[in-house]
Amino acid sequence: MVETVLRIKGALVKKYRDFAVIGNFFKSKRLDAELSQADLAKKLGFSSCQMVSNWERGLCAPPLDSIYKMLTILDLSRDEVLELILNDTRRYLEESLSRGHRRRSVG
Repeated sequence: MVETVLRIKGALVKKYRDFAVIGNFFKSKRLDAELSQADLAKKLGFSSCQMVSNWERGLCAPPLDSIYKMLTILDLSRDEVLELILNDTRRYLEESLSRGHRRRSVG
């Protein structure tokens, strides 16, 4: 999915990237480690589990420093995570380019 329209606080917002594949991966690994979203957020240095929830729902991707920390916390293979992110990014770019998708400037 390249473009989605979301309703956030009553406003329609276009979302150009779906991070569901990445989010589902990290959610699965978190559950395998028997951690709650709050547990993982705390280990990553967040005061709330909202960021973890956003990643898992595919609203955004985790920042690189959090991905790096999750390698250890969730006992993940660097190569597996790298391959997942690269494949998902490749899929997004291929879909975007095949549809002639261009972001329009707002203004």
